[in-house]
Amino acid sequence: MKSISHLPWNQIYQDLNTYGYGKISNLLDLKECQTLIA
Repeated sequence: MKSISHLPWNQIYQDLNTYGYGKISNLLDLKECQTLIA
């Protein structure tokens, strides 16, 4: 399984700060995509 360290975590955290934690569901979708890519 690939490391997720290559993901743009800074951008993800910035998006959290911008849009709020209501976007957590989108992050969960992102994790599902990571599983498919891995």
